[in-house]
Amino acid sequence: MNIKNETFVFTGTLITMNRKQAQALVFSLGGKVQKSISKSTTILVVGNLQGDLLTGKVSSKKIETAIKINDKQDYIKIIDEKAFFYLIKEAFNLLHSYL
Repeated sequence: MNIKNETFVFTGTLITMNRKQAQALVFSLGGKVQKSISKSTTILVVGNLQGDLLTGKVSSKKIETAIKINDKQDYIKIIDEKAFFYLIKEAFNLLHSYL
C-alpha cells in the first residue's frame, strides 16, 4: 500500500508509541493525518479505548463517525495498531526497494 495516497486518523491509546510518533511515521512516508474523521479520511487506526465499567460498552465518536460515512458508500478502513504497523512496515520495504 502506498501511504502517500492515505489520510489517517487515530483514536484510542497506542501501546507501542504515542500518537505524535505514529503521526510522524505517517508524515515521513508521505501520508496525511487528520485530527477528526471526514470524507477524505481513508484509514482510522484504533488503539486501546476506555470503556464504561458499568456497562462494558466501549465507544469512540471517531469510530461511530467512520461507520456512518461507510454506510453512505464512502469507505474508511478501520484497523488496529498491529495492522497499522504492518502497513508502515510494508511502506518502508517498498521505499527500501527503490533505493
